Amino acid sequence: MSTTENNSTPLPIPERIRALHRVRLPSGGFAISRDSGEPLPVTERFAMTEAPFPLPEADQVVVKVARAGLNPVDYKSADSGVDGAGYVFSLGSSATRFQVGDRVMFHTDLRLPGSFAEYVAVPMAALALIPAEMTFDEAA
Repeated sequence: MSTTENNSTPLPIPERIRALHRVRLPSGGFAISRDSGEPLPVTERFAMTEAPFPLPEADQVVVKVARAGLNPVDYKSADSGVDGAGYVFSLGSSATRFQVGDRVMFHTDLRLPGSFAEYVAVPMAALALIPAEMTFDEAA
């Protein structure tokens, strides 16, 4: 069960969440190159979709994403972002290093759903507490 930051009031778990995913485009689209100003063919774009709420495995933590990082890997090969920061929303059964409400940053595996979603299940090994003086923008 998830609770608020003070661990007193249960929070509802949504059935569906919003997530950004790469989708194929029909031929004929183009974008303007920032470097040369020339038109470039566009075959993919990101689109907002719905996904089921992520349920954590035993060693995972569900993070309510506050910020997602954007790196070259995200637009070259990743489907849904690898870096992010947010609040711990719920814990897997053996996830004992964190508490609900902790501010955390993460770097997920390219094969897992990532930070371009409202909530993401992240292995404990991929999480770190955000220092008090660091913002979500800096952490992501």
